[in-house]
Amino acid sequence: MSERGEAGHADYRPAALLLSAGLRDLLAKHAETAYPDEACGALLGRPDGPDLPDVTRAIPLPNSDPSPGEGYQIRAADLRVLSADEGCRQELLVGFYHSHPDRPPRPSERDLLNGAPGLLYVAVSVRSGRAGSRFAWIVNPATSANADSPSQEGTCRN
Repeated sequence: MSERGEAGHADYRPAALLLSAGLRDLLAKHAETAYPDEACGALLGRPDGPDLPDVTRAIPLPNSDPSPGEGYQIRAADLRVLSADEGCRQELLVGFYHSHPDRPPRPSERDLLNGAPGLLYVAVSVRSGRAGSRFAWIVNPATSANADSPSQEGTCRN
């Protein structure tokens, strides 16, 4: 199944992602702590499955967006730190997560325009400071990513 972004810019497909209880809790707590700003972070794992990676870890990262209540931005320097992390030797950058303060977790037009094709994205809705529903998606590989979107530069290497 493929869907069009709000303005018809980018294709994405919803992902039936299974996260461990620990990962769900980490994303929810990070989203609640950052509220009313957007929380964001990296998803690490193994690209084991034919459709979805096996997400083994979530790493909270600083939101460097000038308007953190309206979006998120992850600096390349913050992603490079992941490569030096001794604990991620067998893990790859498989995607990103962020929160949607007082909005549903569906991908926004900005999410789709800035998303890197083929990577997994998870949004967590936060209403009045309480984390709620999540939505996962993958930007279709045929979609052109924005030049500023994250790349595999942050990959944990063996």
